[in-house]
Amino acid sequence: MGVWWPNVWADCTKFVQRCVDCAAYHGVPERTAHRLNESALKFRDKYVMDFQGPFKKTKRGNLHFFTCVDSATMWFWGRPTAAKDAGTVIKILREIFLEFGAPRIIRADNGFGFSEGSRIKKFLRAEFPNTRLVLGTAYNPKSQQAIER
Repeated sequence: MGVWWPNVWADCTKFVQRCVDCAAYHGVPERTAHRLNESALKFRDKYVMDFQGPFKKTKRGNLHFFTCVDSATMWFWGRPTAAKDAGTVIKILREIFLEFGAPRIIRADNGFGFSEGSRIKKFLRAEFPNTRLVLGTAYNPKSQQAIER
């Protein structure tokens, strides 16, 4: 004979959390909330960037696609690229920054083009000192938000 108990898990969890003996033996760990990333309230507060590909090689020799999104407005930039390295990133960022202005924060994953972060940071310190590069956690695409969608 079966019994229907619609809230069995919730009720058991509450019971175990209130049980003194259960808590003394093996307490229920609190879940930590996912830390929110830097907020972007207006255009040029934060850009999030990534490389897509490799794709089929084009006639111009491009294999990858560099993507960049402004987090506040969702304004998008994209550039086809042959290489996926820090030199390519610096060249594209210089173009974007000179046309639209430099952001307060740049967020990128630990992908190949951005893992040479010291070279990109050196470029930012020299030419755009008010811009900070923040690299996301490896194998955690959530930290790149809209660019990974």
